[in-house]
Amino acid sequence: MAKGSWLELQVDIFGELVIQPRDHRFLIVVHDLYSKWPEIRSTAQVRASDVISFMEDLFVRWGLLVSITTDNGPQFRSHEFKQWLKGHGVRHVTIPLYHPQGNAGVERLNQVIKQVLKAQLAGEKSMVDALRYILFHYRTTPHSVTGKSPAEQMVGRKLRQPLSQLLPPYWKEDSGAESTNRQIRNKEQARKVEQRQQQTKQYKDHRRRAQPSHFQPGTWVRVKRPVQGHKLRGILSMPL
Repeated sequence: MAKGSWLELQVDIFGELVIQPRDHRFLIVVHDLYSKWPEIRSTAQVRASDVISFMEDLFVRWGLLVSITTDNGPQFRSHEFKQWLKGHGVRHVTIPLYHPQGNAGVERLNQVIKQVLKAQLAGEKSMVDALRYILFHYRTTPHSVTGKSPAEQMVGRKLRQPLSQLLPPYWKEDSGAESTNRQIRNKEQARKVEQRQQQTKQYKDHRRRAQPSHFQPGTWVRVKRPVQGHKLRGILSMPL
């Protein structure tokens, strides 16, 4: 379990979206396991260099991290990506083939992206505006696991929204007692998050009738290859 913000990330590729302009054909999606903070970049290609460029920009903003979890896409298995991770001291965790549940946090974020993109693009919003909308509202909405918004977990405060103008003026206590109470609340929050994640795992394992694996090297297995369609079928040809 993640012990703090921006230590363990999940990274995934969303797409291909058969739309124009070409710069928005793919999305690189980043999900922080602890805070649930999302980052998204649209791109024309998803080479290892594209992922590295995005991550370098995020490192400048948020700092280095401990580990990255990805699927087995070619950009993540490339020598270039592996050497880049090694150079930054970042551990690389890959999920089993054809098992997206291993990257569950970012997969749930992908479902939100899919649903909101459909609505935003159908309302004739541009891809840029749609992604801004997704990021802002996801960052300011309380998460079901933590009970707090990703912004509160990541930057320690709620982001101001249009309705924030209806609230009393913002103020902050700087007393030593308040600092101590904040540390106690953070520890209690971390305990609650870990407990909720364990409960979610047990519930999912029970529903899927998950059993411990007893495979050994050399064991013959049958592989199911899923067939995937376009994520935004029905609005893919809409001009932006």
